[in-house]
Amino acid sequence: MSAALEQLGTGFLFTEGPLWHPRGKFLLFSDMPGDHMRRWSATDGITTFRKPCDMSNGLTYDRQGRPEDALMAALGLAMAQDEAGDAEAALRTYASAHARAERIGRRP
Repeated sequence: MSAALEQLGTGFLFTEGPLWHPRGKFLLFSDMPGDHMRRWSATDGITTFRKPCDMSNGLTYDRQGRPEDALMAALGLAMAQDEAGDAEAALRTYASAHARAERIGRRP
């Protein structure tokens, strides 16, 4: 088996991810220092998924198929409320530096 590599875009500072959505057929990735999360699909090419994105990285999916990411600038985690990865979906921060500090007995 052989496969060809294809460059999807240029002009990013430092990309992390990538995370493929098997049902939606799109790729999410972060340009962490650029504070920009992007989405690639064969149909639309590269588009903005979320900007600013709190320098997100560590992309994964939860058990319901919703994207999650670590928010480096906010010291928290975010989960998109829409399993299709809709950029307009509300995000909720469900762990923060303050909550973590309280759990381990420290002040942020």
